[in-house]
Order: sequence, then C-alpha cells, then structure tokens
Amino acid sequence: SLVFMERSLLRPSDSVNMLISVKNKDFKSLKNQIVYLQFIDPTQKELFTEKLTLNEAGIAEYKFTSFNNGSSGNTLCKPTFVELIKFKESSPH
Repeated sequence: SLVFMERSLLRPSDSVNMLISVKNKDFKSLKNQIVYLQFIDPTQKELFTEKLTLNEAGIAEYKFTSFNNGSSGNTLCKPTFVELIKFKESSPH
C-alpha cells in the first residue's frame, strides 16, 4: 500500500488530503476492500483509527484536520487490512 499526502510538513489544524492506493503482490488493485488507517503520534500513542473502503481502482481518499495535541515530530499513518481489536485486560480468576 502507498499513502500519498499533498505535503510532508503540517502545522496544527491544517487541512490534510490523503490518497491510499493498494495493490496485491501481482500489482493488481484490491477492489472494494476495507482498509483501516491507524494514526499514531510521535509518543507512540494511538490518536484514532479510520475505516475506509477502496474503490474499483483500489484507491481511497481521506480528508482530515491535522492534530493540535502539542506533540511535535512524525505522526505515523499505518494502513492495515484487519480490524484492530483492543482486548480489555482481565484479572485472573
């Protein structure tokens, strides 16, 4: 998968346009597949996860406002193809 952004440096509260293109090992587009974008801040804290559906060309567009959480550095956008499930920690019985 490839994630494209219109620019590489963002200020807090900037509008961001992204394009995600996904192909299989034979470089054929994955049509109508669900992809999850996980955003992780510079301190490795998950900001949020967004669920998108690829179109017939294996592409999805995503628009959002950049983060204003006081952290500076690189924010990671990680595409995955399985739903990220968080399990609650349970105490032993």
